[in-house]
Amino acid sequence: MPASLLNNPFSRLFCRSIFLVSNRCEVMGLEHLPKRHDGVILACTHLSHYDPFCISTLSRRHVEWMARIESFKTPMSEWLTRNSHAFAVDRFGFALPGIREALRRLDRGGLVGIFPEGEVMDEQTSALTRGELKAGVGLLARRSGAPVIPCVVLNSQQFSNVTPWLPLRAGRLWVGFGPPLHADAELPHGRDSRWELTQRLHASLREVYSGLLETYDVPPEALPRRAADASAPAAAA
Repeated sequence: MPASLLNNPFSRLFCRSIFLVSNRCEVMGLEHLPKRHDGVILACTHLSHYDPFCISTLSRRHVEWMARIESFKTPMSEWLTRNSHAFAVDRFGFALPGIREALRRLDRGGLVGIFPEGEVMDEQTSALTRGELKAGVGLLARRSGAPVIPCVVLNSQQFSNVTPWLPLRAGRLWVGFGPPLHADAELPHGRDSRWELTQRLHASLREVYSGLLETYDVPPEALPRRAADASAPAAAA
């Protein structure tokens, strides 16, 4: 299938222009994202469904996202997902086809985006605070030999409102990339080698997050609150 408007470089430039005139976006560590078309795994935190849009708009390269199979359930969502060159992985069923497809794309020199937390998180469950990562990213890195680039996106949940889409520069977004991580070739293949890289990735994501907090004026609401907490009144000082 030919690439749709979602992958056309001119429409990507148009989306990027709209994005930048409607938001004040701070990006840290973009130099860590290779320009060359080598196989790279982009491992991102996941605080809203708008994270792929934000990262793809700012990335120098096209990101091929590993998407949950639920994204292919309706004709419209399937069309949008497939025409953005994303591919499905069944998180709760037979995941092997999705892993094989990711390995094929990495072997072809693709930039494969993955959310190692497995689902959208909040300030209580995010890997940036108390949450953990799944080891699938370690498996991909070990099998493919591709480097893993940590990525943190903050405040992408703002796009559920209208104002950040308007050309008012009212939106705020913070994105950070960390140095590439490589699987330890001296460790034997298996669970231990996967978790070793996953733990290093977890530490790197938190370092990138700390760097964003130290470098920019990031408000507490950049990490989305739980739905129950968001509706609760603020505690008295």
